[in-house]
Amino acid sequence: MWAENGDLDRILDFIRDCSRKLVTQGEMCEHLGITETTFSKLKKKHPELQEAIDKSKLDLKKDLADAMYKLAMFTWNIIVKTAVVNLDKTITFKFYGGFEATV
Repeated sequence: MWAENGDLDRILDFIRDCSRKLVTQGEMCEHLGITETTFSKLKKKHPELQEAIDKSKLDLKKDLADAMYKLAMFTWNIIVKTAVVNLDKTITFKFYGGFEATV
């Protein structure tokens, strides 16, 4: 269908973009003008369709995890004011707002 008329690359790009934005298969099919049954058959005929969906969702998860990590690290850098190594080799953290914690 799409491979024969040269649209496969364009459709794969569309599917990747939709999958990355968590667009449902039904919504994709509606836009493509096909039924979900037809889409399922096409995924079996062209495994690269399912691979595109899976890879896009995995990329989204990685990007979200990276963003959460960066946010956590950014917040930590904003919160921590100083880290002091004491004479008894303990470390004292002085936080904005007057909080302190000793490790």
